[in-house]
Amino acid sequence: MKFITESDLRVTYRKEPFSEFRLDKDIRLTPGARQFLTDRRIKLLIHDVLEQSATVDDGQNEESGTVATPQETDWKTKKIKNEVTALVTSILLTAFELLEIDVKLSQKVAELEPHVSAMKNMLSSDDTPSSMLCEPCKSITQENFSDPLADCFAINAFHMQMPKGKAMLLINRIRCTVLSFEVSIVETYGENSKDALRRQINQIRNRLSQLICTAFGGNECQRKE
Repeated sequence: MKFITESDLRVTYRKEPFSEFRLDKDIRLTPGARQFLTDRRIKLLIHDVLEQSATVDDGQNEESGTVATPQETDWKTKKIKNEVTALVTSILLTAFELLEIDVKLSQKVAELEPHVSAMKNMLSSDDTPSSMLCEPCKSITQENFSDPLADCFAINAFHMQMPKGKAMLLINRIRCTVLSFEVSIVETYGENSKDALRRQINQIRNRLSQLICTAFGGNECQRKE
């Protein structure tokens, strides 16, 4: 049995856009490939027979064998978009709380909001990550800014006692939410899909790590190699 991936469809679509896709016998689509067709409302033909909906996939989930309906796909997209909205709210609320602690840090957190909001458009298109400015430090550079870097250091009860302990905890709360959001993306669209969106998530996560370092020790990088 052969599997067609999202990357396979993207290459074909770039060469010549198509409005329908024929799935031959013994060929299956990966979850990412099915979502690609659904996002673009491409008709799917199974052995030359049109599926129930123009936007539905081959109907089979290879892992569970369940049928994926258009309504389920819509709810998945709504769920992810709601998580983006919740993340935006968390960022703005954190920036508001930081005003009493560090105005400059509050501003830097608030600057993340448009980059998070942009992820909604990236759910249903091939938009590239928004141009987030990388402020290089010892460990985070322009070259690895979009990579899934580990946290600079773990936050624990010790940090509560520091002068800007509250700021560190507030920012780390956002970072944890970002990590959970990435898990939701993988669960919904598959491990090998939404690459641009995941690069955007990595940039936001790495920027939050830098801001935690700022709250911990000024402009000095705290990452332990």
